[in-house]
Amino acid sequence: MKILKVKLLNINSLKGEFSIDFEEFLKDESLFAITGPTGAGKSTILDVITCALYGRTARLTNPNDLMSRHTGECLCEVEFEIKGKVYRSSWAQKRARKNPNGNFQSAKMEIVELDTNKILESYLSKVPKVVEEISGLDFDRFIQSMMLAQGSFDAFLKAKENERSNLLEKITGTYIYKQISQSIYETYSHKKKEIEADEIALGSIELLEPNIVDEKTKQLETNKKEKQELDKKETKLKKLSNYLETLAKLEADSQKYNQEFEQISKEKEDNKEQFTKLELANKAIRIQALNQEKNQLINTITNDKQTLESLQKEDKELKEQIQTKAQEFKLSKQSLEKEQTTYNENYKKLKELRIIKTQSDGKNSLFIEKSKKISQHLQELANHFEIAFETLLNDESQMDNLYKNFSSNLNTKKEQLETLVEQYRALETQTKDINQKEQNTRAKLKEIEALLKALSDYKTLQEQITQEQNKIKEYNAQIESQSKLNQEKTKLIDQINKTLTSLKQTREKELLIKNYEQDRSKLKVGQECFLCGSKEHPYINHSLNIDTEISQTLAKIKEQENHLQEQNSELKEAEINLAKLSSKLESSNLEIQKQQTTKEQIEEYFKTNNFKLQEDSKVTLQEQMQFCENELKEYVTLREQKESLQVKKESLQASLNKEIQKQQQINTSINTIKELKEEQSKLKEEITKLQTQSKNILDIEDLDLFEKNIQESLDTVSKQYNNLQNNLSSLKSKDEPYQNR
Repeated sequence: MKILKVKLLNINSLKGEFSIDFEEFLKDESLFAITGPTGAGKSTILDVITCALYGRTARLTNPNDLMSRHTGECLCEVEFEIKGKVYRSSWAQKRARKNPNGNFQSAKMEIVELDTNKILESYLSKVPKVVEEISGLDFDRFIQSMMLAQGSFDAFLKAKENERSNLLEKITGTYIYKQISQSIYETYSHKKKEIEADEIALGSIELLEPNIVDEKTKQLETNKKEKQELDKKETKLKKLSNYLETLAKLEADSQKYNQEFEQISKEKEDNKEQFTKLELANKAIRIQALNQEKNQLINTITNDKQTLESLQKEDKELKEQIQTKAQEFKLSKQSLEKEQTTYNENYKKLKELRIIKTQSDGKNSLFIEKSKKISQHLQELANHFEIAFETLLNDESQMDNLYKNFSSNLNTKKEQLETLVEQYRALETQTKDINQKEQNTRAKLKEIEALLKALSDYKTLQEQITQEQNKIKEYNAQIESQSKLNQEKTKLIDQINKTLTSLKQTREKELLIKNYEQDRSKLKVGQECFLCGSKEHPYINHSLNIDTEISQTLAKIKEQENHLQEQNSELKEAEINLAKLSSKLESSNLEIQKQQTTKEQIEEYFKTNNFKLQEDSKVTLQEQMQFCENELKEYVTLREQKESLQVKKESLQASLNKEIQKQQQINTSINTIKELKEEQSKLKEEITKLQTQSKNILDIEDLDLFEKNIQESLDTVSKQYNNLQNNLSSLKSKDEPYQNR
């Protein structure tokens, strides 16, 4: 697996959006380090990678704790490459409505194959499994093989040599291989013991001679053949046994049935008389049924004769009714035909009247519509003349006077506009070159402001240069003093080193003497010394307090070493102070050089602008600046006057345009009213003609009522006709069954 890019949003201390492109950052470098102070976010980058891949981290039990405080959402995203394919895996979390105080929502994960932009999985629980299938690493193996938990490697480096093996196994997860090795060894030992037991068992088995093996083989084959013959005999005996059992069962059943038959025959013989009576009773039952059928037929014939007489009487009455209804039906048919003719004539006239009425209604609608339009135009005129609509509607004759007054006001506004135009032209001539003058004045004002600023900067620089020169003198004095102190310290340290060297040499001599003291205790009177060979030992009983001297010398050495350490520390601090002073001196020299350069540039600027430094230079520049500002105020006043006249002129022109437009609308409304009144007069004449034509056809007022009356009359006659026709048909249908019967 190769990590290509990491992207994160609001994770731990890295608040906001961050991204790391390792391809662009490393540029084919294979080794890099993530460094920074505690809390800078080094481990956070590793948390982002593990959370984006597996939805959890090695440091935190709940991945929601990764979200930065006072934020409402977070994101972990990583792009990685495996076997030439690039994937992007992401984990996202947010609070309700992205409110920092809202509840955590369900986290979301997604893994995408970037070459095809195909989403491989988007379920929170399934994405880690897809990552595991692609990479071959589950979460535990990933953090053990690709990442070491924070602090674990530090513990490994500081551990004792005999503890490092166990700790390394725990960090990298290789303890599983130790367990596998132990399991293999135990399995090997167990199998080895089984093999040894089998070998012992095999060793106790005796092998037979070849001739004995042949005899045993022949005997086995003979036994097999005998077994097959016995199996066949056993099958035959089983079949014979089943047959005998079935035969015994059938014989028992036969005997039982014979006994039952004999008992039934005996009971029949005992009840012979009862069987004879039963047979005679059955014959009597059949004769009784025939007699009942004969009696029923006699009754039916009698009833049919009575019914026939009744039907003949009813048939005669029905024929008389049919004849009467036929005469009534004939008269009703004649009346219906007459009524139908009258209805058709009236309906034709009614249709013509409706056409005339439709035309008349249409012209009346046009007349009313034109009256509404006249009222609308009168309303518009009333609005234009600013009078009440009812006043103009009641007296249209005052329209001419209103129009004359409107025209008079319009001419007055035209004269006012001409006056303003003349004033504006005069002011425009006066301000012809005002823009160029104002531009020149502003340019001059900028030059004066720049000179004033440069003059102020020049004086400030002079003061700063003086201050820096004083600092340089002070730093030089301090450096000289500190250098002398350092020299004295160096001499003192050299003296301490010499003293310390001398004390160490003394201690070595004392240690040597101490060794000789041990050897002297081994000397014996009359025997040779193993160092010098002398047999005389005058100091054999002489003792020295050498241990006390060694302790005193050692104490002096420690005292001198402590003193040397103090002096070295003071010298080091003094050298640091000297270096700081040198640095300050160098900074001051650089600063004064920079200030001198700036000063020269300002002087060059003064020279370019022909400006000479004098005591009253600042006052002179301020007076020139005041003069330019006054000129600018005059230009502004003239421009404001011109703009004011321009506004008045445009306002009056706009008002005049509106009045002219209003005049055009008034003229249009007056002409339209005249045209509409003429059209109304024509419509009135046409409506009168249509009303006269309608009266000549039928002099009725309500057409719908007339149509309703003639329709009701026709419906009444038609209903009578239909009723008679139905009655006649009903009577004829009743007569047909009588004829058939």
